[in-house]
Amino acid sequence: MSKKKRIKKGSNSAKESHFSTEKDGISGAIISDIDRIHKAVLSAMKIDIDMAAKAANVSRERAEELSHILEKKGLIKIKYTFFGRQILYAKDFAAK
Repeated sequence: MSKKKRIKKGSNSAKESHFSTEKDGISGAIISDIDRIHKAVLSAMKIDIDMAAKAANVSRERAEELSHILEKKGLIKIKYTFFGRQILYAKDFAAK
């Protein structure tokens, strides 16, 4: 007989830490890391990857992963500086 490992809701297991979510206190909506990155870009219209990571409370590497997903979905535009740093633009702002 094998024992199944039970994971408590809200625990910090490796599987659950991949999708960091929280509930919005006002509407009760669930907000994920990718939502926080997208919100940071929309509010600033143009933001450095480090500032977006700090706003979303994630590592720079995680912010880069999420920004590529947002770009593939057509929600933001990523441009690179001469030194290879990512600058994230809101889609409408990048067209100008």
